[in-house]
Amino acid sequence: MASRLVAAGVAALVCGAVLLSVGVASADGQEAGESVRVPFEDAVLVDVEPDGDDAVTVYLPVRSTDDPKAAAGRLADDASIPVHQISVRTVDARITQYVNGQLVEGGELYRTEIRTEIDTRTGPLGGTVPGDALTAVAPTETPAFVLDVPPGTTVSQGSVRSRSFSTAQYELTASDVSGEDPITYRFPIGSINALAALLLVSSLGTYAAVRFRARSVADGPEPVTDRIHAVRTTRANALLFGSAAAAGIALWLGSHSLVSLAAGASLPAVPTGAWRSVTQWAVALAPFVCGVWLATTLATEPVVRDLTDTPYNPLVSLSDWGKSAVFRLGRYWAAGVVLLTLAPTIVDLPLLGGVVVASLLAVDQFLRPLAVRAFNDTSAVTGEAGDELTEFCDRQDVSVRGIRLLDTDDARHADALAVGFAGYYWLFLTDDLLAAFDAEEIRALVAHELGHVRHRHLYKQALFTLGYWAIAFTVVVGASLGLWAFVAVAWAYRLGLQWFARHQEYQADEYAATATSPDTLAEALDRVGSVNFAWRNGGIAHDYGAYPPPIDDRIARLREDNESAEEVGVETQSAEASVSSE
Repeated sequence: MASRLVAAGVAALVCGAVLLSVGVASADGQEAGESVRVPFEDAVLVDVEPDGDDAVTVYLPVRSTDDPKAAAGRLADDASIPVHQISVRTVDARITQYVNGQLVEGGELYRTEIRTEIDTRTGPLGGTVPGDALTAVAPTETPAFVLDVPPGTTVSQGSVRSRSFSTAQYELTASDVSGEDPITYRFPIGSINALAALLLVSSLGTYAAVRFRARSVADGPEPVTDRIHAVRTTRANALLFGSAAAAGIALWLGSHSLVSLAAGASLPAVPTGAWRSVTQWAVALAPFVCGVWLATTLATEPVVRDLTDTPYNPLVSLSDWGKSAVFRLGRYWAAGVVLLTLAPTIVDLPLLGGVVVASLLAVDQFLRPLAVRAFNDTSAVTGEAGDELTEFCDRQDVSVRGIRLLDTDDARHADALAVGFAGYYWLFLTDDLLAAFDAEEIRALVAHELGHVRHRHLYKQALFTLGYWAIAFTVVVGASLGLWAFVAVAWAYRLGLQWFARHQEYQADEYAATATSPDTLAEALDRVGSVNFAWRNGGIAHDYGAYPPPIDDRIARLREDNESAEEVGVETQSAEASVSSE
Protein backbone atom coordinates (compact mmCIF):
# COMPACT_ATOMS: atom_id res chain seq x y z
CA MET A 1 0.00 0.00 0.00
CA ALA A 2 2.92 2.36 0.55
CA SER A 3 3.71 2.34 -3.17
CA ARG A 4 0.08 3.20 -3.88
CA LEU A 5 0.38 6.29 -1.71
CA VAL A 6 3.55 7.39 -3.48
CA ALA A 7 1.93 6.83 -6.88
CA ALA A 8 -1.15 8.77 -5.83
CA GLY A 9 0.97 11.65 -4.56
CA VAL A 10 2.96 11.81 -7.79
CA ALA A 11 -0.21 11.60 -9.89
CA ALA A 12 -1.60 14.51 -7.91
CA LEU A 13 1.50 16.59 -8.58
CA VAL A 14 1.34 15.74 -12.28
CA CYS A 15 -2.30 16.77 -12.35
CA GLY A 16 -1.41 20.03 -10.65
CA ALA A 17 1.26 20.77 -13.23
CA VAL A 18 -1.23 20.00 -15.99
CA LEU A 19 -3.83 22.40 -14.67
CA LEU A 20 -1.26 25.08 -14.06
CA SER A 21 0.04 24.83 -17.61
CA VAL A 22 -3.44 24.77 -19.17
CA GLY A 23 -5.76 26.65 -16.87
CA VAL A 24 -3.54 29.40 -15.52
CA ALA A 25 -1.39 30.07 -18.57
CA SER A 26 -3.13 33.34 -19.38
CA ALA A 27 -2.60 34.70 -15.88
CA ASP A 28 1.09 33.79 -15.98
CA GLY A 29 1.43 35.51 -19.34
CA GLN A 30 -0.03 38.72 -17.98
CA GLU A 31 2.31 38.69 -15.00
CA ALA A 32 5.30 38.07 -17.29
CA GLY A 33 4.27 41.07 -19.37
CA GLU A 34 3.92 43.32 -16.36
CA SER A 35 7.51 42.56 -15.34
CA VAL A 36 8.64 44.42 -18.49
CA ARG A 37 6.29 47.39 -18.18
CA VAL A 38 3.28 46.20 -20.16
CA PRO A 39 0.51 46.43 -21.10
CA PHE A 40 1.15 49.51 -23.20
CA GLU A 41 -0.49 50.04 -26.50
CA ASP A 42 2.92 49.98 -28.22
CA ALA A 43 4.07 46.65 -26.69
CA VAL A 44 4.68 43.52 -28.74
CA LEU A 45 5.18 40.23 -26.86
CA VAL A 46 6.58 37.25 -28.77
CA ASP A 47 6.45 33.82 -27.11
CA VAL A 48 8.55 31.26 -28.99
CA GLU A 49 7.38 27.66 -28.52
CA PRO A 50 9.80 25.06 -29.92
CA ASP A 51 7.18 22.29 -30.06
CA GLY A 52 4.01 24.26 -30.82
CA ASP A 53 2.51 27.47 -32.16
CA ASP A 54 4.25 30.72 -31.35
CA ALA A 55 2.21 33.56 -29.86
CA VAL A 56 2.47 37.23 -30.81
CA THR A 57 0.59 39.54 -28.45
CA VAL A 58 -0.19 43.17 -29.26
CA TYR A 59 -2.21 45.69 -27.23
CA LEU A 60 -4.79 47.88 -28.94
CA PRO A 61 -6.61 50.80 -27.26
CA VAL A 62 -10.31 50.10 -26.94
CA ARG A 63 -11.09 53.50 -28.34
CA SER A 64 -9.12 52.76 -31.54
CA THR A 65 -11.21 49.90 -32.93
CA ASP A 66 -14.51 48.13 -32.53
CA ASP A 67 -13.18 44.86 -33.99
CA PRO A 68 -9.85 43.92 -32.32
CA LYS A 69 -9.72 40.51 -34.06
CA ALA A 70 -9.92 42.12 -37.47
CA ALA A 71 -7.31 44.71 -36.48
CA ALA A 72 -4.94 41.99 -35.26
CA GLY A 73 -5.56 40.04 -38.46
CA ARG A 74 -4.54 43.05 -40.55
CA LEU A 75 -1.33 43.39 -38.54
CA ALA A 76 -0.56 39.71 -39.16
CA ASP A 77 -1.17 40.20 -42.89
CA ASP A 78 1.20 43.17 -42.93
CA ALA A 79 3.83 41.00 -41.20
CA SER A 80 3.21 38.09 -43.63
CA ILE A 81 2.81 35.59 -40.81
CA PRO A 82 0.17 32.84 -40.80
CA VAL A 83 -2.78 33.13 -38.43
CA HIS A 84 -3.89 29.96 -36.66
CA GLN A 85 -6.06 31.62 -34.04
CA ILE A 86 -6.69 35.08 -32.57
CA SER A 87 -7.97 35.50 -29.01
CA VAL A 88 -8.94 38.79 -27.38
CA ARG A 89 -9.49 39.92 -23.81
CA THR A 90 -9.68 43.33 -22.17
CA VAL A 91 -7.01 44.57 -19.73
CA ASP A 92 -6.20 47.84 -18.01
CA ALA A 93 -3.08 49.81 -18.87
CA ARG A 94 -0.72 50.18 -15.94
CA ILE A 95 -0.38 53.94 -16.42
CA THR A 96 -3.37 56.16 -17.12
CA GLN A 97 -2.98 59.89 -17.73
CA TYR A 98 -5.66 62.57 -17.96
CA VAL A 99 -5.30 66.17 -19.19
CA ASN A 100 -8.11 68.55 -18.23
CA GLY A 101 -10.28 65.58 -17.45
CA GLN A 102 -9.69 63.96 -20.84
CA LEU A 103 -8.00 60.55 -21.21
CA VAL A 104 -4.79 60.98 -23.19
CA GLU A 105 -2.93 57.75 -22.33
CA GLY A 106 -3.81 54.38 -20.83
CA GLY A 107 -7.29 53.14 -20.05
CA GLU A 108 -8.67 49.86 -21.30
CA LEU A 109 -6.74 47.86 -23.90
CA TYR A 110 -7.53 44.87 -26.04
CA ARG A 111 -4.98 42.14 -25.45
CA THR A 112 -4.91 40.33 -28.82
CA GLU A 113 -2.95 37.09 -29.01
CA ILE A 114 -2.11 35.76 -32.48
CA ARG A 115 -1.21 32.06 -32.60
CA THR A 116 1.26 31.77 -35.44
CA GLU A 117 4.63 30.50 -36.66
CA ILE A 118 6.99 33.42 -36.51
CA ASP A 119 10.23 31.63 -35.73
CA THR A 120 12.27 29.53 -38.16
CA ARG A 121 14.43 26.67 -36.94
CA THR A 122 18.04 26.96 -38.13
CA GLY A 123 19.41 23.89 -36.38
CA PRO A 124 18.64 21.35 -33.69
CA LEU A 125 19.13 23.87 -30.88
CA GLY A 126 18.36 27.27 -32.36
CA GLY A 127 16.28 29.42 -34.64
CA THR A 128 15.56 32.94 -35.88
CA VAL A 129 12.78 35.50 -35.68
CA PRO A 130 12.54 38.01 -38.54
CA GLY A 131 12.90 41.59 -37.36
CA ASP A 132 10.87 43.02 -40.23
CA ALA A 133 7.91 40.83 -39.22
CA LEU A 134 8.05 42.20 -35.67
CA THR A 135 8.19 45.75 -36.97
CA ALA A 136 5.23 45.12 -39.25
CA VAL A 137 3.08 43.58 -36.53
CA ALA A 138 3.71 46.48 -34.13
CA PRO A 139 0.63 48.72 -33.65
CA THR A 140 2.71 51.93 -33.39
CA GLU A 141 5.93 53.35 -34.78
CA THR A 142 7.70 53.26 -31.39
CA PRO A 143 7.09 49.73 -30.14
CA ALA A 144 8.68 47.91 -27.21
CA PHE A 145 9.46 44.30 -28.04
CA VAL A 146 9.60 41.47 -25.49
CA LEU A 147 10.83 38.04 -26.61
CA ASP A 148 10.06 34.98 -24.47
CA VAL A 149 12.22 31.94 -25.22
CA PRO A 150 12.60 28.59 -23.42
CA PRO A 151 14.70 28.70 -20.20
CA GLY A 152 18.41 28.27 -20.80
CA THR A 153 18.14 29.79 -24.28
CA THR A 154 20.08 32.94 -25.23
CA VAL A 155 19.07 35.67 -27.70
CA SER A 156 21.55 37.56 -29.86
CA GLN A 157 19.92 40.98 -29.43
CA GLY A 158 18.31 42.73 -26.51
CA SER A 159 18.86 42.52 -22.77
CA VAL A 160 17.75 39.91 -20.26
CA ARG A 161 14.76 41.06 -18.22
CA SER A 162 14.01 37.93 -16.22
CA ARG A 163 14.66 34.20 -16.00
CA SER A 164 12.49 31.54 -14.42
CA PHE A 165 11.68 27.82 -14.60
CA SER A 166 9.29 28.49 -17.48
CA THR A 167 10.89 31.21 -19.61
CA ALA A 168 13.85 33.43 -20.35
CA GLN A 169 12.65 36.93 -21.20
CA TYR A 170 14.49 39.49 -23.33
CA GLU A 171 13.54 43.11 -24.02
CA LEU A 172 14.43 44.50 -27.45
CA THR A 173 14.29 48.03 -28.77
CA ALA A 174 13.25 49.14 -32.24
CA SER A 175 16.91 49.38 -33.26
CA ASP A 176 17.48 45.74 -32.21
CA VAL A 177 14.91 44.47 -34.71
CA SER A 178 15.34 46.98 -37.52
CA GLY A 179 18.56 45.57 -38.94
CA GLU A 180 18.86 43.27 -41.90
CA ASP A 181 19.94 40.29 -39.80
CA PRO A 182 17.16 38.35 -38.06
CA ILE A 183 17.00 37.89 -34.31
CA THR A 184 18.68 34.59 -33.40
CA TYR A 185 18.13 32.39 -30.39
CA ARG A 186 19.91 29.19 -29.42
CA PHE A 187 20.54 26.78 -26.59
CA PRO A 188 24.26 27.33 -25.90
CA ILE A 189 26.88 24.63 -25.49
CA GLY A 190 27.63 26.06 -22.05
CA SER A 191 24.14 25.15 -20.84
CA ILE A 192 24.54 21.61 -22.18
CA ASN A 193 27.83 21.28 -20.32
CA ALA A 194 26.19 22.62 -17.16
CA LEU A 195 23.41 20.02 -17.41
CA ALA A 196 25.95 17.23 -17.94
CA ALA A 197 27.93 18.45 -14.94
CA LEU A 198 24.76 18.60 -12.85
CA LEU A 199 23.88 15.01 -13.74
CA LEU A 200 27.37 13.85 -12.80
CA VAL A 201 27.63 15.87 -9.59
CA SER A 202 24.12 15.05 -8.36
CA SER A 203 24.67 11.31 -8.87
CA LEU A 204 28.25 10.96 -7.61
CA GLY A 205 27.81 13.60 -4.92
CA THR A 206 24.70 11.92 -3.59
CA TYR A 207 26.41 8.54 -3.65
CA ALA A 208 29.44 9.82 -1.73
CA ALA A 209 27.43 11.72 0.88
CA VAL A 210 24.88 8.96 1.48
CA ARG A 211 27.57 6.29 1.54
CA PHE A 212 29.55 8.22 4.14
CA ARG A 213 26.48 8.80 6.28
CA ALA A 214 25.33 5.19 5.99
CA ARG A 215 28.74 3.85 7.00
CA SER A 216 28.90 6.23 9.96
CA VAL A 217 25.48 5.06 11.16
CA ALA A 218 26.36 1.40 10.62
CA ASP A 219 29.42 1.71 12.87
CA GLY A 220 27.43 3.30 15.70
CA PRO A 221 26.66 1.74 19.09
CA GLU A 222 22.88 1.68 18.66
CA PRO A 223 20.91 -1.57 18.30
CA VAL A 224 21.00 -3.13 14.84
CA THR A 225 17.34 -2.37 14.13
CA ASP A 226 17.82 1.32 14.93
CA ARG A 227 20.90 1.51 12.73
CA ILE A 228 19.10 -0.14 9.84
CA HIS A 229 16.20 2.24 10.20
CA ALA A 230 18.59 5.21 10.30
CA VAL A 231 20.22 4.04 7.06
CA ARG A 232 16.83 3.61 5.39
CA THR A 233 15.76 7.05 6.59
CA THR A 234 18.96 8.52 5.17
CA ARG A 235 18.18 6.91 1.82
CA ALA A 236 14.59 8.19 1.82
CA ASN A 237 15.58 11.74 2.72
CA ALA A 238 18.38 11.85 0.18
CA LEU A 239 16.07 10.53 -2.52
CA LEU A 240 13.34 13.06 -1.72
CA PHE A 241 15.43 16.19 -1.35
CA GLY A 242 18.27 15.21 -3.68
CA SER A 243 16.04 14.35 -6.61
CA ALA A 244 13.88 17.44 -6.06
CA ALA A 245 16.96 19.69 -6.01
CA ALA A 246 18.51 18.04 -9.07
CA ALA A 247 15.25 18.26 -11.04
CA GLY A 248 14.69 21.90 -10.04
CA ILE A 249 18.19 22.98 -11.04
CA ALA A 250 17.89 21.03 -14.30
CA LEU A 251 14.69 22.90 -15.16
CA TRP A 252 16.34 26.21 -14.32
CA LEU A 253 19.23 25.36 -16.64
CA GLY A 254 16.76 24.43 -19.37
CA SER A 255 16.67 20.63 -19.52
CA HIS A 256 13.11 20.69 -20.85
CA SER A 257 14.05 23.37 -23.39
CA LEU A 258 16.92 21.22 -24.64
CA VAL A 259 14.66 18.19 -25.10
CA SER A 260 11.92 20.26 -26.76
CA LEU A 261 14.31 21.91 -29.21
CA ALA A 262 16.01 18.61 -30.06
CA ALA A 263 12.67 16.82 -30.50
CA GLY A 264 11.28 19.57 -32.69
CA ALA A 265 14.33 19.41 -34.97
CA SER A 266 14.76 15.64 -35.12
CA LEU A 267 11.07 14.63 -35.13
CA PRO A 268 9.28 17.44 -36.98
CA ALA A 269 6.74 15.11 -38.57
CA VAL A 270 5.72 13.38 -35.34
CA PRO A 271 2.23 14.56 -34.31
CA THR A 272 2.08 16.71 -31.20
CA GLY A 273 -0.19 15.71 -28.35
CA ALA A 274 -0.33 14.80 -24.71
CA TRP A 275 1.85 11.73 -25.12
CA ARG A 276 4.63 13.75 -26.75
CA SER A 277 4.51 16.51 -24.13
CA VAL A 278 4.63 14.03 -21.25
CA THR A 279 7.42 12.08 -22.93
CA GLN A 280 9.49 15.23 -23.34
CA TRP A 281 9.03 16.11 -19.67
CA ALA A 282 9.99 12.56 -18.70
CA VAL A 283 13.14 12.64 -20.83
CA ALA A 284 14.04 16.05 -19.40
CA LEU A 285 13.68 15.10 -15.73
CA ALA A 286 14.07 11.31 -15.47
CA PRO A 287 17.90 11.23 -15.80
CA PHE A 288 18.35 13.56 -12.83
CA VAL A 289 15.73 11.91 -10.62
CA CYS A 290 16.81 8.38 -11.54
CA GLY A 291 20.48 9.28 -11.13
CA VAL A 292 19.90 10.30 -7.51
CA TRP A 293 17.63 7.29 -6.97
CA LEU A 294 20.26 4.87 -8.27
CA ALA A 295 22.99 6.58 -6.25
CA THR A 296 21.07 6.26 -2.97
CA THR A 297 20.27 2.62 -3.73
CA LEU A 298 23.86 1.63 -4.48
CA ALA A 299 25.13 3.63 -1.49
CA THR A 300 22.84 2.08 1.13
CA GLU A 301 21.98 -1.42 -0.09
CA PRO A 302 25.38 -3.00 0.73
CA VAL A 303 25.32 -1.36 4.17
CA VAL A 304 21.85 -2.73 4.93
CA ARG A 305 22.83 -6.17 3.66
CA ASP A 306 25.91 -6.09 5.89
CA LEU A 307 23.84 -5.14 8.95
CA THR A 308 21.26 -7.85 8.21
CA ASP A 309 24.00 -10.41 7.49
CA THR A 310 22.67 -11.20 4.01
CA PRO A 311 24.76 -11.49 0.82
CA TYR A 312 24.95 -8.55 -1.55
CA ASN A 313 25.14 -8.89 -5.31
CA PRO A 314 25.46 -5.51 -7.06
CA LEU A 315 24.20 -6.94 -10.35
CA VAL A 316 21.04 -8.26 -8.70
CA SER A 317 20.54 -4.93 -6.91
CA LEU A 318 20.99 -3.05 -10.18
CA SER A 319 18.55 -5.37 -11.95
CA ASP A 320 15.91 -4.92 -9.23
CA TRP A 321 16.34 -1.16 -9.38
CA GLY A 322 16.00 -1.18 -13.16
CA LYS A 323 12.74 -3.14 -13.05
CA SER A 324 11.36 -0.83 -10.37
CA ALA A 325 12.36 2.25 -12.39
CA VAL A 326 10.71 0.96 -15.57
CA PHE A 327 7.53 0.06 -13.69
CA ARG A 328 7.19 3.38 -11.86
CA LEU A 329 8.13 5.59 -14.78
CA GLY A 330 5.67 3.73 -16.97
CA ARG A 331 2.84 4.28 -14.47
CA TYR A 332 3.61 7.97 -14.08
CA TRP A 333 3.92 8.44 -17.83
CA ALA A 334 0.52 6.84 -18.45
CA ALA A 335 -1.08 8.92 -15.68
CA GLY A 336 0.45 12.09 -17.09
CA VAL A 337 -0.86 11.38 -20.59
CA VAL A 338 -4.39 10.81 -19.30
CA LEU A 339 -4.36 13.93 -17.14
CA LEU A 340 -2.87 16.17 -19.82
CA THR A 341 -5.34 14.92 -22.40
CA LEU A 342 -8.28 15.72 -20.13
CA ALA A 343 -6.83 18.92 -18.65
CA PRO A 344 -8.95 21.38 -20.68
CA THR A 345 -12.10 19.53 -19.65
CA ILE A 346 -10.96 19.39 -16.02
CA VAL A 347 -10.46 23.16 -16.05
CA ASP A 348 -14.05 23.60 -17.22
CA LEU A 349 -15.45 20.83 -14.99
CA PRO A 350 -13.29 20.43 -11.84
CA LEU A 351 -15.42 17.54 -10.57
CA LEU A 352 -14.06 15.47 -13.44
CA GLY A 353 -10.56 15.92 -12.01
CA GLY A 354 -11.52 14.02 -8.88
CA VAL A 355 -13.10 11.27 -10.96
CA VAL A 356 -10.00 10.97 -13.14
CA VAL A 357 -7.51 10.74 -10.26
CA ALA A 358 -9.73 8.25 -8.41
CA SER A 359 -10.07 6.18 -11.60
CA LEU A 360 -6.31 6.15 -12.08
CA LEU A 361 -5.93 4.85 -8.53
CA ALA A 362 -8.46 2.08 -9.23
CA VAL A 363 -6.88 1.08 -12.55
CA ASP A 364 -3.45 0.99 -10.93
CA GLN A 365 -4.73 -1.48 -8.34
CA PHE A 366 -6.55 -3.58 -10.91
CA LEU A 367 -3.34 -3.99 -12.93
CA ARG A 368 -1.07 -4.46 -9.90
CA PRO A 369 -1.22 -8.31 -9.88
CA LEU A 370 0.01 -8.39 -13.48
CA ALA A 371 2.83 -5.99 -12.63
CA VAL A 372 3.93 -8.00 -9.58
CA ARG A 373 4.10 -11.16 -11.66
CA ALA A 374 5.82 -9.41 -14.59
CA PHE A 375 8.61 -7.81 -12.55
CA ASN A 376 9.18 -10.50 -9.92
CA ASP A 377 9.93 -14.20 -9.80
CA THR A 378 6.72 -15.87 -8.60
CA SER A 379 5.33 -19.39 -8.51
CA ALA A 380 2.08 -20.97 -7.40
CA VAL A 381 1.72 -22.02 -3.76
CA THR A 382 0.58 -25.62 -4.05
CA GLY A 383 0.14 -28.59 -1.75
CA GLU A 384 -1.25 -28.49 1.74
CA ALA A 385 -0.24 -24.87 2.39
CA GLY A 386 -2.00 -23.62 -0.73
CA ASP A 387 -5.14 -25.65 -0.04
CA GLU A 388 -5.37 -24.43 3.58
CA LEU A 389 -4.96 -20.79 2.60
CA THR A 390 -7.51 -21.07 -0.23
CA GLU A 391 -9.99 -22.64 2.19
CA PHE A 392 -9.25 -19.92 4.76
CA CYS A 393 -9.92 -17.18 2.18
CA ASP A 394 -13.20 -18.87 1.24
CA ARG A 395 -14.25 -18.94 4.89
CA GLN A 396 -13.62 -15.20 5.06
CA ASP A 397 -15.84 -14.80 1.99
CA VAL A 398 -12.96 -13.46 -0.14
CA SER A 399 -12.39 -15.14 -3.46
CA VAL A 400 -8.80 -14.95 -4.72
CA ARG A 401 -7.71 -15.76 -8.27
CA GLY A 402 -4.58 -17.46 -7.03
CA ILE A 403 -1.95 -17.65 -4.30
CA ARG A 404 1.61 -16.98 -5.45
CA LEU A 405 5.02 -17.32 -3.80
CA LEU A 406 7.11 -14.16 -4.21
CA ASP A 407 10.85 -14.80 -4.36
CA THR A 408 12.79 -12.05 -2.56
CA ASP A 409 16.22 -13.48 -3.48
CA ASP A 410 18.68 -12.94 -0.65
CA ALA A 411 16.84 -9.99 0.91
CA ARG A 412 15.10 -10.66 4.20
CA HIS A 413 11.48 -9.67 3.82
CA ALA A 414 8.43 -11.37 5.28
CA ASP A 415 5.13 -10.06 3.97
CA ALA A 416 1.71 -10.97 2.61
CA LEU A 417 0.02 -8.92 -0.10
CA ALA A 418 -3.56 -9.03 -1.36
CA VAL A 419 -3.53 -6.95 -4.53
CA GLY A 420 -6.19 -6.25 -7.11
CA PHE A 421 -9.48 -4.42 -7.30
CA ALA A 422 -13.21 -5.01 -7.78
CA GLY A 423 -13.26 -8.75 -7.11
CA TYR A 424 -10.01 -9.39 -8.97
CA TYR A 425 -7.65 -10.26 -6.10
CA TRP A 426 -4.43 -12.22 -5.94
CA LEU A 427 -2.59 -13.21 -2.77
CA PHE A 428 1.22 -13.02 -2.74
CA LEU A 429 3.37 -14.47 0.06
CA THR A 430 7.12 -13.90 0.25
CA ASP A 431 9.41 -16.89 0.59
CA ASP A 432 10.73 -15.61 3.94
CA LEU A 433 7.17 -15.56 5.28
CA LEU A 434 6.58 -19.23 4.46
CA ALA A 435 10.01 -20.21 5.72
CA ALA A 436 10.05 -18.39 9.08
CA PHE A 437 6.39 -18.44 10.21
CA ASP A 438 4.09 -21.22 11.31
CA ALA A 439 0.68 -21.87 9.75
CA GLU A 440 -1.31 -19.92 12.37
CA GLU A 441 0.89 -16.84 12.05
CA ILE A 442 0.64 -16.94 8.27
CA ARG A 443 -3.15 -17.14 8.48
CA ALA A 444 -3.18 -14.15 10.84
CA LEU A 445 -1.14 -12.03 8.43
CA VAL A 446 -3.26 -13.19 5.49
CA ALA A 447 -6.37 -12.29 7.49
CA HIS A 448 -5.00 -8.75 7.88
CA GLU A 449 -4.79 -8.45 4.09
CA LEU A 450 -8.27 -9.89 3.72
CA GLY A 451 -9.47 -7.30 6.21
CA HIS A 452 -8.56 -4.58 3.73
CA VAL A 453 -10.70 -6.38 1.14
CA ARG A 454 -13.67 -7.04 3.41
CA HIS A 455 -13.75 -3.44 4.64
CA ARG A 456 -13.45 -2.14 1.05
CA HIS A 457 -10.52 0.05 1.94
CA LEU A 458 -9.49 0.67 -1.67
CA TYR A 459 -13.02 1.81 -2.54
CA LYS A 460 -12.94 4.20 0.40
CA GLN A 461 -9.56 5.55 -0.67
CA ALA A 462 -10.93 6.11 -4.16
CA LEU A 463 -13.94 7.99 -2.75
CA PHE A 464 -11.66 10.07 -0.54
CA THR A 465 -9.51 10.86 -3.58
CA LEU A 466 -12.53 11.78 -5.69
CA GLY A 467 -13.95 14.16 -3.09
CA TYR A 468 -10.62 15.75 -2.23
CA TRP A 469 -9.58 16.51 -5.78
CA ALA A 470 -13.02 17.62 -6.87
CA ILE A 471 -12.83 20.30 -4.18
CA ALA A 472 -9.13 21.03 -4.77
CA PHE A 473 -9.54 21.52 -8.51
CA THR A 474 -12.54 23.78 -7.95
CA VAL A 475 -10.58 25.98 -5.55
CA VAL A 476 -7.30 26.02 -7.45
CA VAL A 477 -8.78 26.63 -10.89
CA GLY A 478 -11.36 29.10 -9.63
CA ALA A 479 -8.87 31.14 -7.63
CA SER A 480 -6.05 30.79 -10.22
CA LEU A 481 -3.61 29.76 -7.52
CA GLY A 482 0.08 29.51 -8.29
CA LEU A 483 2.41 26.54 -8.56
CA TRP A 484 3.50 26.43 -4.94
CA ALA A 485 -0.07 26.61 -3.70
CA PHE A 486 -0.93 23.59 -5.81
CA VAL A 487 2.14 21.73 -4.56
CA ALA A 488 0.93 22.39 -1.01
CA VAL A 489 -2.53 21.08 -1.90
CA ALA A 490 -1.03 17.93 -3.43
CA TRP A 491 1.21 17.37 -0.40
CA ALA A 492 -1.77 17.81 1.91
CA TYR A 493 -3.58 15.15 -0.11
CA ARG A 494 -0.68 12.76 0.34
CA LEU A 495 -0.63 13.33 4.10
CA GLY A 496 -4.41 12.99 4.28
CA LEU A 497 -4.33 9.72 2.37
CA GLN A 498 -1.56 8.46 4.66
CA TRP A 499 -3.62 9.31 7.73
CA PHE A 500 -6.62 7.60 6.14
CA ALA A 501 -4.63 4.45 5.29
CA ARG A 502 -3.02 4.42 8.73
CA HIS A 503 -6.39 4.02 10.42
CA GLN A 504 -7.34 1.40 7.87
CA GLU A 505 -4.33 -0.61 9.05
CA TYR A 506 -5.73 -0.65 12.57
CA GLN A 507 -9.12 -1.71 11.22
CA ALA A 508 -7.53 -4.56 9.26
CA ASP A 509 -5.71 -5.63 12.43
CA GLU A 510 -9.03 -5.76 14.28
CA TYR A 511 -10.50 -7.92 11.53
CA ALA A 512 -7.54 -10.30 11.59
CA ALA A 513 -7.68 -10.55 15.38
CA THR A 514 -11.33 -11.59 15.13
CA ALA A 515 -10.71 -14.03 12.27
CA THR A 516 -7.79 -15.70 14.11
CA SER A 517 -6.81 -14.40 17.54
CA PRO A 518 -5.23 -11.22 18.91
CA ASP A 519 -2.30 -13.12 20.43
CA THR A 520 -1.54 -14.94 17.20
CA LEU A 521 -1.56 -11.73 15.16
CA ALA A 522 0.56 -9.94 17.78
CA GLU A 523 3.13 -12.75 17.69
CA ALA A 524 3.13 -12.70 13.88
CA LEU A 525 3.68 -8.93 13.80
CA ASP A 526 6.47 -9.25 16.33
CA ARG A 527 8.16 -11.85 14.15
CA VAL A 528 7.69 -9.63 11.07
CA GLY A 529 9.48 -6.85 12.91
CA SER A 530 12.38 -9.17 13.72
CA VAL A 531 12.72 -10.70 10.25
CA ASN A 532 12.36 -7.37 8.40
CA PHE A 533 14.33 -5.35 10.95
CA ALA A 534 11.40 -2.95 10.99
CA TRP A 535 11.40 0.20 13.11
CA ARG A 536 9.25 -0.66 16.07
CA ASN A 537 8.78 2.69 17.80
CA GLY A 538 7.22 5.83 16.39
CA GLY A 539 7.80 9.37 17.49
CA ILE A 540 5.98 12.62 16.86
CA ALA A 541 6.74 12.81 13.13
CA HIS A 542 6.07 9.12 12.58
CA ASP A 543 2.88 9.04 14.66
CA TYR A 544 1.25 12.03 12.97
CA GLY A 545 2.38 11.69 9.38
CA ALA A 546 3.99 8.40 8.49
CA TYR A 547 2.57 5.18 7.14
CA PRO A 548 2.31 2.38 8.15
CA PRO A 549 1.98 2.57 11.95
CA PRO A 550 4.96 1.28 13.97
CA ILE A 551 4.73 -2.42 14.80
CA ASP A 552 4.95 -1.98 18.57
CA ASP A 553 1.99 0.40 18.43
CA ARG A 554 -0.07 -2.16 16.52
CA ILE A 555 0.92 -4.94 18.93
CA ALA A 556 0.07 -2.78 21.95
CA ARG A 557 -3.38 -2.03 20.54
CA LEU A 558 -4.05 -5.70 19.90
CA ARG A 559 -3.09 -6.67 23.43
CA GLU A 560 -5.09 -3.83 24.96
CA ASP A 561 -8.16 -4.88 22.97
CA ASN A 562 -7.60 -8.49 24.00
CA GLU A 563 -7.33 -7.58 27.67
CA SER A 564 -10.48 -5.48 27.44
CA ALA A 565 -12.31 -8.36 25.76
CA GLU A 566 -11.15 -10.77 28.45
CA GLU A 567 -12.30 -8.40 31.20
CA VAL A 568 -15.70 -8.11 29.55
CA GLY A 569 -15.84 -11.88 29.27
CA VAL A 570 -15.02 -12.36 32.96
CA GLU A 571 -17.66 -9.83 33.99
CA THR A 572 -20.22 -11.54 31.78
CA GLN A 573 -19.41 -14.95 33.26
CA SER A 574 -19.66 -13.55 36.80
CA ALA A 575 -23.04 -12.00 36.01
CA GLU A 576 -24.30 -15.28 34.53
CA ALA A 577 -23.02 -17.23 37.55
CA SER A 578 -24.77 -14.79 39.90
CA VAL A 579 -28.07 -15.18 38.07
CA SER A 580 -27.74 -18.97 38.15
CA SER A 581 -27.11 -19.02 41.89
CA GLU A 582 -30.19 -16.90 42.49
